[in-house]
Amino acid sequence: VLGVEDPPIREAQDWLKGTSFSPDKPLIDLSQALPSYPPAEELRDHLSELVRKGEMSTYTEIGGLPELR
Repeated sequence: VLGVEDPPIREAQDWLKGTSFSPDKPLIDLSQALPSYPPAEELRDHLSELVRKGEMSTYTEIGGLPELR
């Protein structure tokens, strides 16, 4: 156990301690794909509107969506 090193993510987070970022260019923490904050309210509102649509509860065509190919 004594030979175990701290995860590199913790070290990288320590580099940022005491650093501030401007509101127009905030830091987006993608270090572990585990954000420590909720998605923007606008995104949550948009997603809640989408899941209420009936067409969102079905599968796509077998070949997928043409615009995404």
